[in-house]
Amino acid sequence: MSQLENNCTMLVNSCDSYEDCWEAFFELLLIQWQDFNMKIVLNTETKNYSYKGLSIETMRLCRKEMPWGKRLIETLKRIDTKYILFALDDFYLERPVRVEELRKCYGYMEQNPKIAYFSFMPTDDKNNVASTKYSGFEKRSQNGDYRLNCQFALWNRETLLSFIRSHESPWEWELYGSKRSRRYKQEMYSICADVPPVFFYKNGGCIMRGRWYLSRVQPLIDRYGLNIDLTKRESYEDFISKPSLHKRKIFRGIKNRIHKLMSLI
Repeated sequence: MSQLENNCTMLVNSCDSYEDCWEAFFELLLIQWQDFNMKIVLNTETKNYSYKGLSIETMRLCRKEMPWGKRLIETLKRIDTKYILFALDDFYLERPVRVEELRKCYGYMEQNPKIAYFSFMPTDDKNNVASTKYSGFEKRSQNGDYRLNCQFALWNRETLLSFIRSHESPWEWELYGSKRSRRYKQEMYSICADVPPVFFYKNGGCIMRGRWYLSRVQPLIDRYGLNIDLTKRESYEDFISKPSLHKRKIFRGIKNRIHKLMSLI
């Protein structure tokens, strides 16, 4: 086992209601990262889970009504490694992982404790600056949008923990947390758009607002024979065509304004 595996935990952030997504995630993980040997924490609420060939811990810390931010904080506190490889449960890998590049990022973070993360999804921000130290990555702009995000990334665990607020949803953390982060001094890096990805998956994952992106997940089912019951979720393509969508957006907008006041503190 290398230093990376010894000092890093893969944190797959999820919840009980996404149980139908887990098998496909871990199956594709083993297909695309064949020598995988890292401890995994699957962040659920009350459910346990195992997958043959993987060491998966489910801490099952809380009631279902506990906010996303609070549950993530409590989970991170119980992980004892210095680094976190952060992922969401619908980030279905489509190509082999470039493990040596991941190891390089781990080495960079060991050498420079000011680095908060290396994100493995490009960010569309013209104010990013290509790094002269870390080939293939660019330094995030101090005032950039979505400096905090839920994409596949190698994080300093303590730094990630300090960035989260207990009341926030993932969308609020990405939006309002990124605004808060303008006063943070840590360095943040994202992979350049013109280099081969370390982790290749669809930006945003295969689920949107709890609904399958059929145009994303069906080709993977066909290619790998994944065991996914698509009848358990409405498709996002069907959802966005419904006339009731406008009313839901209004309600969500009111809720977001309330949380914005809490999140910028």
